Amino acid sequence: MMKKIAMFALAAMMTVSLVACGKTVEPKDVSGTQDAEQVGESEQAQETSIAEETQVAAPENAGNPKEAAETPDVTGAAQEVAPTLDLSGCDTFTQIIDKKFTAGMGYANEKIGDTDVFFAASGTFDNMDGNDAAIDATLLIYKDAAPFEIGKIASGGTAYPISIGSDAIYTGSNHWMCKYVIENETLKLKELAYVNYDSNGNGTYGYEKDGKDAGLSGEEAEKAFDRLVDEMMNGQVVSFSTVS
Repeated sequence: MMKKIAMFALAAMMTVSLVACGKTVEPKDVSGTQDAEQVGESEQAQETSIAEETQVAAPENAGNPKEAAETPDVTGAAQEVAPTLDLSGCDTFTQIIDKKFTAGMGYANEKIGDTDVFFAASGTFDNMDGNDAAIDATLLIYKDAAPFEIGKIASGGTAYPISIGSDAIYTGSNHWMCKYVIENETLKLKELAYVNYDSNGNGTYGYEKDGKDAGLSGEEAEKAFDRLVDEMMNGQVVSFSTVS
């Protein structure tokens, strides 16, 4: 598992090294261009913001297994970085794009299970596969024939673009993996697996299902983490259209 985490960390570093130069952009101030310089710096800022919000592997927690096993606040982190949309005066997703989007924001439409979901991202980046991807999004559906927000999601860096597969949505970072589903017109965090490291590099794993500790041992929680990594990496990266 340490080799796998190391590989992901290297992938994240390589991704950022390809795009990171230029001025720093705060997570909620993504400029709206596809300019690789700003996207790279924005992604780094988002990684830092999410790490701080989730308190994952913070230095003061190093060497303290009880503190290190604390569940990351991925929902709160997503609320901080995904765009806030004013839906007033908008009866369709198209109107939201036309009236509420600014340059550089991205959008996508995907079917998750039986539900058509609209993804609104604060910014996009070149995923090096011919598509624009994103690491944060506000999700909307049609409810009572009108756009309705169901929640926000975010990944920790461009090595983990928002992906879908098996009727689920995936986000992740080097320290946590999330699997979301849509149930009863609601975004639900179905699974959350996470790992924190002490000062000696020893990992402590945790796993929650449906918002509750699943009671798995360290080894079983690690397997759950690995499984979610595999599901995300084998999924389909959501392709966004970028507003100019």
